[in-house]
Amino acid sequence: MRNKSLKYILLSICAALSVGCLQTEDPQAMWVTIDASFPEDVDSKVDVAEKSDNTGLSLSWEEDDYMKVVGQTTETYTVTSIEGKRALFSGPEVKGSSFDVILSESDNYLERSYVGQVQEGVASVAHLKYDACLKGVKSYTNVKFTEEWASSNGGTLLQSGCLLLHFQLPVAASVVSKVTLKAPSAIFYTTNSASDAKNSTLSLVINNGKVGSDLQVKAYIMTSMQQVSIPSGTQLTLMVETDKGAYVKSFTPGNVQIKPGKKNVMKLNSKNWKSLKEYRDVTVMSYNVGWFHKYYSDLGHYSYPEVATVIKKVGADIVGLNETDNNASRSGNVCQAKELAGQLGSGWTYYFANAEYDWYGNSIVAGSSQKVVKTWSRVELPKLTGSEVRSMGVVEYEDVVFCVTHLDHKSLTDRLSGVAMINTWVEENYGDTDKLIVLVGDMNCLPSESTITSFKTRWDWVSSDKYTYSSTSPSKCIDYIFVWRGNVEYEVTSTDVLNTCAGVDDLSKVSDHLPVYAKIRYAKTYPENDTMGEQISGTFDKLTDFEIYSEF
Repeated sequence: MRNKSLKYILLSICAALSVGCLQTEDPQAMWVTIDASFPEDVDSKVDVAEKSDNTGLSLSWEEDDYMKVVGQTTETYTVTSIEGKRALFSGPEVKGSSFDVILSESDNYLERSYVGQVQEGVASVAHLKYDACLKGVKSYTNVKFTEEWASSNGGTLLQSGCLLLHFQLPVAASVVSKVTLKAPSAIFYTTNSASDAKNSTLSLVINNGKVGSDLQVKAYIMTSMQQVSIPSGTQLTLMVETDKGAYVKSFTPGNVQIKPGKKNVMKLNSKNWKSLKEYRDVTVMSYNVGWFHKYYSDLGHYSYPEVATVIKKVGADIVGLNETDNNASRSGNVCQAKELAGQLGSGWTYYFANAEYDWYGNSIVAGSSQKVVKTWSRVELPKLTGSEVRSMGVVEYEDVVFCVTHLDHKSLTDRLSGVAMINTWVEENYGDTDKLIVLVGDMNCLPSESTITSFKTRWDWVSSDKYTYSSTSPSKCIDYIFVWRGNVEYEVTSTDVLNTCAGVDDLSKVSDHLPVYAKIRYAKTYPENDTMGEQISGTFDKLTDFEIYSEF
């Protein structure tokens, strides 16, 4: 039998709950029937629903509810019938002169935990549970769950409460997943006992938290039988986690209390929030373009328009290019990365990092959404037994550190030493960054080779394993996209290798490689004392900037 589920719908239950007592003969024991009812003038359900006028929470009985009476012995009374606001409970008689009459879902109501609460939806009260105890009363017949009745019968009334955090989001989020109220010290009770440990936070996970067009959320958090006092000058912080990121709003309520037996309300509008974490999207691509001319050498054509079309169709923000020329006579003495950026349009930036020769190497192009913070001179990789000197190019953008390399096609020794150099360089220069670090390029090796195994000690391979070489008869995956592990929360939302592209007649003729891309969603975080996220104000200001009150 599960514990009492007097679902705590309206905490304004100072309304009288009256209890009568009838005795019946039993050959083995004296049994007692408790007649419990809500007065007719109380809006009640013991399956918690908010009142139509938004005041308090009302109660109604359920068939699996039970009451516990503690005297010289302890007995449990189960529901035998429910008729409207009236329920009958039956159980053995309890002897004694002082009684605790308990309504609780926990075997020991004092140990009932308020940690790990979960709400379904952005306004549901179905998870709320009501705990109450008439402690030390002279009789358990004809009781009323009011402070006045408890006092007049020599006892006290203990009852749990509810905190409603009613707020508007500062951004047009679709889903809210968690709400946390944070104090600078441990002031919130975790159980119904005054002697148990306290927390500095009250948290609520919200499942299926789809947000409406008004961006309003009602987060109902069950609170302890112990009153929480918030001293004057205490700054509270509300943190909300959504599909768009994490946001906080700080406020100072003054000298107030979160009262037991009441629905305590804090209302906050969409002004003056601060961003702690935002989810952003970036699409990256790796493309060995074969100096834009490998399959067009007999036609006098360079594949800048075709490559630009591929980049635009994918919606790539940053592209790492292998085998690009810079002021080489064979390609017309131009910077090929610059030529491609020109084809892509206004706002695109370009970067070139030479390999063994000044005129040949790796390039990066990036769209206007990527603000350049720093460009690095090439990172030269070791040449031991390989065919030529290899390098890595690096550009640091506002949110992303982007690296491109092209490993040796003949020497495993050089590939492994190149990986070691890359890992060391990234660790030394960006080991403590909170930016997304991406590495792309033609690694000239299969996924099963030790080169990739070596990469995977520090990087996550995030791109498709489809074949990228050759473009005319794909049979190998040798082009990759990696993300440096551990410094940023991220997920890959999609990745693919293209073998066709709308607007390009024959992608296999554009280069001897096929392009591979990955769409990545990552978390942009801000320290709590950072100013970058301050003064985020939404347009939905139907609520007051801050208001706190208790409903009776």
